[in-house]
Formats: sequence, structure tokens, C-alpha cells
Amino acid sequence: MNEQEIKNYLYELFTEEIFESLKKEFTILISSDEDTNPNPILIHRATNLEFSYIPSGEFIMGFSEQEENFAKNIYDPIPANLDEMRPVHRVKIKSFLISRYPILCGFASQFCDLDDQENISPFFPAFLTRAEAEYLENETKLRLPYEEEWEYCCRAGTKTLFIFGNNLIEEKILEKWLAFDFSDVTQLIPNPFGLYGMFVGEWCKDEYRLNYNHNAQIKKGNYVIRGGGAIFWPWQDQEWVWCMSAMRMSSENLLEDGRCGLRLVYELDNSCS
Repeated sequence: MNEQEIKNYLYELFTEEIFESLKKEFTILISSDEDTNPNPILIHRATNLEFSYIPSGEFIMGFSEQEENFAKNIYDPIPANLDEMRPVHRVKIKSFLISRYPILCGFASQFCDLDDQENISPFFPAFLTRAEAEYLENETKLRLPYEEEWEYCCRAGTKTLFIFGNNLIEEKILEKWLAFDFSDVTQLIPNPFGLYGMFVGEWCKDEYRLNYNHNAQIKKGNYVIRGGGAIFWPWQDQEWVWCMSAMRMSSENLLEDGRCGLRLVYELDNSCS
């Protein structure tokens, strides 16, 4: 794409007014000159974090009967509480920006003390307490994704059991989805929204509710965690369930040290949806 084509494409995504507004806070790049419909990469000048644009849309949230059937083909009974992922329901999502990778140690260490964590690398995901995650929100003026935003991002337009299909794939390919080392992302696989590392286990904004019913009990002080399949890699048993797009969990009794990964959201004006 030439410069004018790129500009026209970005105007179509954001509208000219929003594009001009974003330019004040972001450097906007195109992922590949060869792409006919590329994902823009937005570098947040205040933090130097890379963001992907997530378009508005609708999706079916939760664990469908079709997904259940595919999961049973892998292992029956499915080692998960299916009620927590139901009822399945349609959700509308407004467009927003989300960090392309989990927040990494190199960035988080500017705000939080990570010295007590083992095997720290600046290119590995940072595992933070809820208090630390909320402190990071306040300091960066960004926020954690809501649970419905996270699943929308993970699915990225797919309706399959996993982002990579309805079946497990060979280990050497799985490793590119589940890797913890983000020093060279060309060795990893992004989803169609251009997001990497969706399975390290991430905090969501929401307090955990037992299911998707409107009157479902909310566990005060416990929060939704999404992803997590990489935490258990290499899998010893049926831990593939943590890579299902619909899989959700509570922070209660799940985090041994109370820490989890995260990524951050930049809210857009509704007019760009």
C-alpha cells in the first residue's frame, strides 16, 4: 500500500476526526506493506506500548453446544464447569485499542517491584497482584479489558472451540501460540486481530459471577481471569481446556501467589465504532 492508500484505509477505520485525534497520542503504522487489509499498529507515545485496533462488532459469547461436541471429541467428559460459561448470548462490542502483547516485565518493572519473581526477563509476561494491576491502570491512564472484550479479542471473528480451530494441533505449532518469550514475535503466531500471547492468563476488569445469567451471584473481591493454557505448558493431562476461547475462571483459589498476567485497553470515542 502506498502512503495515500494507507491514509485512506485508516480514515475508513477511524473516521478522519478520530484518526486526527489518535495521531496526537499514537504513532500509527501498518503491519505490512503487502497486506490488502492490514491491522494498524498504534504505538502509544506516553508508554511506548504497541496497540492493535479492535473493530466494533457482534459475537456469540459463551460455550456453545457445537463447541461442546468438539471438546468431547478430544476428551469426554470435558474437565470444566460448563455452567460457568453459559447461557450463550449475543454481545455487541464497541471498537477499542488493546495492547498487542501481555504487559511484559520490562515495562511493568517501571511501576512494580518484580524482584521476588523467578526467571525474570524483560521480554516475559509480568505477573502482578490485583493491586499492582490496578496501580498500573491508574499510572498509565489505561484500563484492563472487560471479560466480553477479552473473549471478543481472543475469538477474533472465529466461532471455533479454539482460536486455531476445533482440534488440537501439533506441539511445535502450539508452542508458537503458548510461548512466554516475546523477544522475537516473528517466531510466534498472532490471531486475526494481530494479538499475541492470549493464553498466559490475564486479569479482566470484572468481578467474577458464577454464570452469565443476569441474576447470577457475584463473588465480591474475586475477579475474572481469561486464558491460561500456557501456564500449564507442557500439558500433563487435559489442560488444553484453558485454551478454549470461552473458558473463564475466578481468581479465588486459582492463583497460588495471587498474581496474573494482563494487557491494557485504550478507549476510543464511540463515533469511531
